[in-house]
Amino acid sequence: ALSAPLRLAAAPHWQKVVSPHFTIYTDGSANDARDWAVNLEAFEQSLQQLFPIDDRSLAPVTVVLFRNDRAFRPFKLRNRSGHADEDEAGVFMQWNGRFLIAINVSDEETARRIVFLNATHWYISAFLRQIPLWLETGLAEVYSTYIAYGGHVTVGYPIDDCVDAFKVTPLLPLRDLMAVTLGSPYYKVEPNAAFFNAESWAFVHCLLQGKKGAWRPDLGHFVRLFEAGMGPVDAFTAAFPDGIDGMERSFDDYVRSGSYATYVVTTDLAAIEQAVVSGPASEAEVQVALADLYLSQQRNDEAFAYVLRAAALAPDDVRVLEAQADLALARGNNDRAIDFYRRAAAAGSRFYL
Repeated sequence: ALSAPLRLAAAPHWQKVVSPHFTIYTDGSANDARDWAVNLEAFEQSLQQLFPIDDRSLAPVTVVLFRNDRAFRPFKLRNRSGHADEDEAGVFMQWNGRFLIAINVSDEETARRIVFLNATHWYISAFLRQIPLWLETGLAEVYSTYIAYGGHVTVGYPIDDCVDAFKVTPLLPLRDLMAVTLGSPYYKVEPNAAFFNAESWAFVHCLLQGKKGAWRPDLGHFVRLFEAGMGPVDAFTAAFPDGIDGMERSFDDYVRSGSYATYVVTTDLAAIEQAVVSGPASEAEVQVALADLYLSQQRNDEAFAYVLRAAALAPDDVRVLEAQADLALARGNNDRAIDFYRRAAAAGSRFYL
């Protein structure tokens, strides 16, 4: 059971790249890892310009970049029958106060949308109040097309599946769209959920890019009012001068036009690059990162060998102690988990019970 992780961890070329919000491990190119770090930090800054938050409230993110599908395959998500999606190029998981990304960099184009869609949810998780489903879904879809290049970032490229949805299905009235929650009977029907996602994308795209971006400050105002405790309809009415009914007409015209312009945000990519630090990764920290990928999927037996190896290499390391606590907790050994969490806390851990 130990041989597979030992062979993987013994590879001398694992690299580590650290930026303010992301820690990246890779068994491939360090330059690729630096590019991902810069892209992810620029992504965070682009959302800061739209919805400023105290970024100290953002949970740290661990990213594992695998050089090819063969290396990535063991860590792909499994369905109920235990099989992985062979076409999967990236996964993004939230677990135990952490966010984890795993990417097959040989299929980066596919992975990018998965990563940035879910990175939007990561950013939104730091808001003071959970925003309405239409807004979170729409923002995630819009920002899933994020690209950083030449000193600025661009989001809002048209998504074919979303655009095509409106050719066969009429738009939901905005009041109905705003009323949908994860528990709504409407949302629990798969075709409806897919169309809800498409319309949410289009509506947020409209709010960002309609009237040449004139509604963008109103969208930020809406979020601030909502976070302050106003209901979603009242906050929208107060934030947007035309109200819901006026916006309904504008939104219908926007979709009918079929013109979805991109949204450009200026960022200082050079300054971001200077804040990125890279170097060799220790064998123990790689073992912990890989164990976390398994633990986040409740694949505890597969995680065990990685945690065991990490503990043998660096028994007093804070992340190793956290991993041992996480594994014990996942296996139902609460007393042992508490002991490891206490030791981790004494060593400076941010994640303890």
